[in-house]
Amino acid sequence: MSGICGYFRQDGRHIEEQVFADMLFLLERQGPDDQAYWQNGSVALGHTLLKTTRESEHEAQPSTLDGKTWLTADARIDGRVELIAKLHSKDVTVSQSVTDDHLILHAYAVWGADCLEHLIGDFAFILWDEKQKQLFCATDHMGVSPLYSAQVRGGFLVSNNLTAIRAHPQISNVLNEQAIGDYLMFRLNFTPDSTSFRDIKKLPAGHSIIVNQDTMRMQQYWSVPKPDYKRRTQAQYLEEFGSLFKQSVADRMRTDSIGTHLSGGMDSTSITAMLAELRNEGGANDVNAYTHAPPIGRPNLEQPYAEAIAQKLNIPLRVFNGKDRVLANDIDGIADLPPEPSFAQRESPRFKIFADSASKSSSFFAGYGGDPLLSPMVGYWSDLRKSGQFGAHITDAVLHMKVHGRPPSQMLPAWMRPSKKKRGGMQSLPLPGWLNDEFAARNGLADQYRKYGGSADLNRDARIEMGTHPLWRRIFEWHSPSFSSLPVKVRFPFFDKRMVEWFQTVPPYPWLCRKYLLRAIMEGRLPKDVLERPKTGLPSNPLSAKVEQGGAPDWAKLIPSEGAINEFVDIKPFLDGIDGPKRLTDGDTSSIVRVSTLNHWLTRFDSLQEYLKGSEARLQNYKLRK
Repeated sequence: MSGICGYFRQDGRHIEEQVFADMLFLLERQGPDDQAYWQNGSVALGHTLLKTTRESEHEAQPSTLDGKTWLTADARIDGRVELIAKLHSKDVTVSQSVTDDHLILHAYAVWGADCLEHLIGDFAFILWDEKQKQLFCATDHMGVSPLYSAQVRGGFLVSNNLTAIRAHPQISNVLNEQAIGDYLMFRLNFTPDSTSFRDIKKLPAGHSIIVNQDTMRMQQYWSVPKPDYKRRTQAQYLEEFGSLFKQSVADRMRTDSIGTHLSGGMDSTSITAMLAELRNEGGANDVNAYTHAPPIGRPNLEQPYAEAIAQKLNIPLRVFNGKDRVLANDIDGIADLPPEPSFAQRESPRFKIFADSASKSSSFFAGYGGDPLLSPMVGYWSDLRKSGQFGAHITDAVLHMKVHGRPPSQMLPAWMRPSKKKRGGMQSLPLPGWLNDEFAARNGLADQYRKYGGSADLNRDARIEMGTHPLWRRIFEWHSPSFSSLPVKVRFPFFDKRMVEWFQTVPPYPWLCRKYLLRAIMEGRLPKDVLERPKTGLPSNPLSAKVEQGGAPDWAKLIPSEGAINEFVDIKPFLDGIDGPKRLTDGDTSSIVRVSTLNHWLTRFDSLQEYLKGSEARLQNYKLRK
């Protein structure tokens, strides 16, 4: 993820050069390959380059085509062949090797702000239009590439790294209590346009902003479409999905060395198989796979499958075991501190995997999104009955019998299904008693907790939520270089606009039951036991396992009863609830991690300005584009 930033003085004054130099300085780790800026009086754009594609070897951002429109972008534009063909039809001549930033500039030159109707991929960009005297900023359809902004007196700041915006002295350290409350309760923020800081906003997925001297206008340019089922033959489904999936992985490859997560399930495994196939077709020279083995004494459910897959695909596999210092205070200073409280710790096996992969490649593939994309929508059969579509109900049930050899388990009304245990109604979980009473009352946390049933689980419209649920935005952020401080960009092939839209036309039964389409196109590519393996959950969380193995740590020392954490948590009842010989529940361990990571972050986050004073950042240290 290249670092990008922009500063527009709407009052017409020159930007403060030291502020902009500090912003670039804070983006250096995101873009170690090149750092540069462009400035024209009251507006400046900055870029720190992380090369993640072959084309990016030739990028020189901020960039322009005509000296009037300037761009800084963290972008990987997909569907390049189709987009270039569209541009050719508009008498725009570009080569197949054109850089992604120039594709955006050409698209804007042809379609203006409507260029977003023609761009797909993972992108966040900041564009200055000199003729219109305005900034045009956007983030991609599902928000894989984040973008943050803030208003200051007479000006507007924007960046894909929240900390860079905090470099401006007018941005206060005042926290957004709603976001802090959501983190403690759910580990994420349910308000799509807010951050942990009162003064800083986040651009929701599929949105753009236009800022001129007088106004700021945000608008949504895309959302996941509602289901519109198109019935086709089995061969057509397999051919179309197989082509889309391969294209999604290929578009994200575009480099000579790749790292990938490899579990024993279907999602990351199918991505790895496609990477190996594309490698053999000349897509890359190296594909390196990684898997995580659980702590000693825990069932190792993934490693044997991962090893069999790696052997079949002829790719190297590195296994990272669960011996990690859970809850270690592993960040000493502001340089490595995540921009917001982070559930993902640097001492976790996942972080170690990223660090090892970053030493070989700047691109890493992850299987997130397979479950919501490839699984049936909850309530499908009842929706058919309620809407009177009895013909489709019968047709899909018969087809399901033909494909799977048994009737769909969810076809009958709930009261007619056999059940070993009668289920009661949904219960409202009580608000955790360790939250500070005044803080909870001031922010309506009890109502918020009841609203979401005490968890951040995804709901029935899983594919719709791929573009809206805050869990996915949080996962994208946690995997970004701005959080990890590692020069590696994580790719999420299942979060592909083309596939999401296509799957909204696929009847869930029989094609999505047990991820049928994915298993079908992977036949022959993966071992048979992997294709037939049912979905398996993880056996335990690492903190619970560590406590069982070595005993509980000194919780009071780990989470002190003094400091800023007391504004949000009553430490004594919190410690009383987890102390003693009882076995820690999943709820206990989740609460411990949230409270301890928030406490660790609160002790350091407000030292940014002091850190910048010692940095000696100067605008003259960076290249000036002309």
